[in-house]
Parts: sequence; C-alpha cells; structure tokens
Amino acid sequence: MKTVAIIAIGDELLNGFTVDTNSHWLKERLWDFSLSISRAVNIPDNHDLIISELEFCINNNIDYIFISGGLGPTHDDITKSTLSRFLKLPIVINDEHLTKLKKKFTKKKNERRINSSAQSMLSSQAEILDSFKPIPNDIGTALGMTGEYANSRFFILPGVPKEYKDMITNHIIPYYISN
Repeated sequence: MKTVAIIAIGDELLNGFTVDTNSHWLKERLWDFSLSISRAVNIPDNHDLIISELEFCINNNIDYIFISGGLGPTHDDITKSTLSRFLKLPIVINDEHLTKLKKKFTKKKNERRINSSAQSMLSSQAEILDSFKPIPNDIGTALGMTGEYANSRFFILPGVPKEYKDMITNHIIPYYISN
C-alpha cells in the first residue's frame, strides 16, 4: 500500500487564525484509493522545520508528499525557496503561466501595461522548481507543481482551500493517483 504525508505550512494554521480544512478533506478524498496516510502535520513558515519534515518523509520512504501553503508573493511565503534549497533545484519561471496571469491581470485592470510591483507579484506566482511539472490553478494565481525526489512524488499546492481542492480533484487524482 502506498503511503502519504500531508504537510500544511503556515504560521496562521498554528496561531489559530486559520483552520486547516485541507488536510482533513484530502484524507477523506484519498480513502477511496486505499492509500495509507502515514503523517499529517501543520508546521510554521520556518525553513529549518520544513526541511526537518521533508527529511523525515524521505527517510521514511513516503510515496506521496502533499505540501500546501507558502506559495504566495509575500515575505513569509517560503515554501518554494525552502524546497529549492532542500532538493537542490533552482526556481524558474513558467512562461506559459506568467503569460496567462498577465492577460488575466490586464483584463481586470483594463490596463495595457503592468507596473513593476504587479509584475514582480505575477512572476512569483509563476515560479516552479526546475524539472518539476506545473499543476494548473484554474481558480487562483499560484501555480502548483509536482516532481519526484528520492522515490517520493511531491505535490506542492497553494493553501487556499478552493484552489487546493480543485487542483487535487482535477489535476492530481486523475493523472497521478487513480492510475
């Protein structure tokens, strides 16, 4: 039986400002596929604690590692940079997603050009780890990603519940889990 770890990242999950509904929902959803949930944790926006959790998952041969949160454009969104350091992979821009975001943003703002602050925010939302495949976000802006490392399949997703559920339902389960 394949094993699963669910890692929800964010200070807001630990300080009581936000309830982690994603992990519970995913546990229920994966039950249909006879996967063993080996670990489910909430950890703060802290490089060392995230790396420690990733090491635990790799050392325990977890097959699927679901990571949510920390993909936004703010200073505390450190998931991508931490994964980059841990996996020794550079962060790259997914040009296709960035183009999509620029079109979406200019339509909403009725502008022809995007200022440098907005450009930086949009670029951060189109970042993925080199060699990882994008997971489309049909609802929000942060691009998800998936890739393999040490015999584990990583799924890195935004923490916004509506986006998280849509990406798992429409892009992960049909292509990675149900096969």
